[in-house]
Amino acid sequence: MPRVYAPTPFRWTDGIDYPFGYFDMPDDSKARAMKSGNKVFDSPGDAAGAAALQTLVSGPGIFLTIPALSAELGKAASAGLGCISFSGDSTSGGTGASDPDVYGPAACLGRVLQGRGVPLAGTGMVGQYRESANSSQWTGAGWSDFGRTSNLMQGTAVRTFTSKSVGTVASVLYGKTGGNFNVSIDGGANTLVTCDGSAAFGTYTVTGLANATHTITIAPVAAASHIYAAEVRAATGLRIHNFGVGGAISSECTSTANWFTTLNAVIASGSKVHFLRCGINDPGVSVPLATTVANIMAGCAFLKANGVLPVILTQNPYQNNDATVTAMAAAIVSAALAAGYAVFDSTTRVFKDYPTANALGLQTNPIHPNDAGYSAEAVKLCNALLA
Repeated sequence: MPRVYAPTPFRWTDGIDYPFGYFDMPDDSKARAMKSGNKVFDSPGDAAGAAALQTLVSGPGIFLTIPALSAELGKAASAGLGCISFSGDSTSGGTGASDPDVYGPAACLGRVLQGRGVPLAGTGMVGQYRESANSSQWTGAGWSDFGRTSNLMQGTAVRTFTSKSVGTVASVLYGKTGGNFNVSIDGGANTLVTCDGSAAFGTYTVTGLANATHTITIAPVAAASHIYAAEVRAATGLRIHNFGVGGAISSECTSTANWFTTLNAVIASGSKVHFLRCGINDPGVSVPLATTVANIMAGCAFLKANGVLPVILTQNPYQNNDATVTAMAAAIVSAALAAGYAVFDSTTRVFKDYPTANALGLQTNPIHPNDAGYSAEAVKLCNALLA
């Protein structure tokens, strides 16, 4: 009885609907026919499977990215734990949505994937800096940020994360450079987390919780603690982290100058495929287009060198500045093709220009998509990834 892998749900000639992921096929001849028809493969990383899936906009990088993405989805579908992520500026963070944790780009892609049969582990890690402005999950005054290169925040006051997703696992991503802190789950006993002062991320994890929403309370002991993100999730499924930072320019989104920068957090979080979008804030501070593009390419190179496959997303329209955004998108796509990175041209394939996006109800904010805009992008992105 061969075990096969389907990169997307499909209906075979027998009229039966087959699921996404691994399944056993008792009929050998039917399994061979499905393989010949490029419907199933031996594994997510199968080269033929990659070729069948390569419908993302363009770029040689698709042949690397798609097997990596397929592998993460396959882990989730077979009772494992997959991990992908988003970062960039406020549009990656979900600004403009009524609730970024429900209608931001990461959440919308997760919902569409879930509809395609991919089980989700939760909302993914929730960065502090992004969430302090966009969501009610992080609460507690008196904390300060490390700038727009990171979601890391520091403080000596109590900080609380109240999850919107249910799960049996709770985690905190923190900086070991900060002071020691106590962690309490749902008001229970404190557990001391000791930081050794090293310039690196650490993760504190609790398992075996009731399958429900949970509250994580962080109480610094003396010196200021450094906390990056928190998460409540299931033990299995797909994690989709969102580390977008509002107002960040491309050099901040792609910085690797310090251990706590966003791209280093992506690597520390366990992500294997990363969606990167930035640059829309660059013209406002007179960053040359060539510099914006170079920053994005450098960020992708850093991710790839550290075992994370990048997918570049281009920008949504900017009212009264459509020509600049269109030119930026074209330059990014061209550079991505030349460098061999996968790229999804949201500018062209989803939003077009501001009058069009506004008329379609995808963007009512001059610079950010709304719930419908993020949802429409997620559907088209998912269609490209899993066509």
